[in-house]
Amino acid sequence: IPSESFKKTGLKFSSAQDTVKSWQLKTGAISYTIFTLPQHLLPVSESVTRSSLTEWGKLNGVNTEQNIKEGSTPSEKEKAYDVVFREGQRRLLAELSDSRNGEIKLVDKLGLKKLKTELNALKESGDIQALGKREAEVARLFQQAISEYPYNMETCHIAEILNKKEMNCVGASVLGGALLDDVGIKYQVGHIGNHVLLITITSDGKIWWQDMQDGLERPEIGNEELTADKIEGNTPSEIADFANNPTKESLKFFVKKEYWKGQPLTLTQPNIGLELQELISTGYMLGNKGRNKEAIEILEVAKFKSSEDIDVYLGLSRAYKNEKRYAEAISACSKALEIDPDNNYLKGLLDELKTLASASNS
Repeated sequence: IPSESFKKTGLKFSSAQDTVKSWQLKTGAISYTIFTLPQHLLPVSESVTRSSLTEWGKLNGVNTEQNIKEGSTPSEKEKAYDVVFREGQRRLLAELSDSRNGEIKLVDKLGLKKLKTELNALKESGDIQALGKREAEVARLFQQAISEYPYNMETCHIAEILNKKEMNCVGASVLGGALLDDVGIKYQVGHIGNHVLLITITSDGKIWWQDMQDGLERPEIGNEELTADKIEGNTPSEIADFANNPTKESLKFFVKKEYWKGQPLTLTQPNIGLELQELISTGYMLGNKGRNKEAIEILEVAKFKSSEDIDVYLGLSRAYKNEKRYAEAISACSKALEIDPDNNYLKGLLDELKTLASASNS
């Protein structure tokens, strides 16, 4: 497709000779146009965090213009976002270069095909202990490679990771999840405080705290096996059962780490958790930049990933408050309090919102 056809996307092309390869992807009754941007056409970081899911999709190589229109519901947008995210993860594995040598792809540096073949052979051998041990080693190898990329608090979008070769905890988890999926190692997405990480479950039933940035964001937190004496609320076998029997529900337990004392670790299935955290991270970044209408659009979509995530409703209450839409802000904050009724910050925010609503009506 000649670059002229994509001028309306807002992406800048260096010459009229630049072309974009495209093809059709059909999921259910919906078709999407998938296209691949040459590396030098990837957008600069300032253009990545956008509210329009149509524009966001284009940055990940998916044209959703025929799927997301004026008046599209959050549910319709969520379905389109699923496709955008999955295609983005595919591109991340196919295109991301090594942090130190831009001439080498990350997957080639890791020897991903060889690792996958090795793990498959161990599975066929039936030696569960050897398989579990090697899975833990491979996950650690992925973790070390991802930790070599610089940390940037605001970088979670796949297009931005490809462009800047840096990421935050959400971006690192998205990349780590893509690698683990490719070689068949099970994991869950962990969310604790304002941090996102992965919990890997090896075939021998062991549970591992797997911060894919290896402490770049939380250097005082070590990566380790989560044995029964290190967790409260669930046993390692119960966590493994949760991972092996996917549901839309989340699982909460406590980790005996001083830094996270009293804060629950929430686990969600990969197909929900990674997308949810990317949406939340983007919604908060937009809100922090004063782009509240855009933040609301993103966070309303996030509600369809998880209707019980407190961060979704907290972000919505703040954005609605800044837009002076106090009734909606009160509703979102009240929902957050239903999830965490002892949260003093939320209680104070709700009181503030009610005062503002009363003043605006007088």
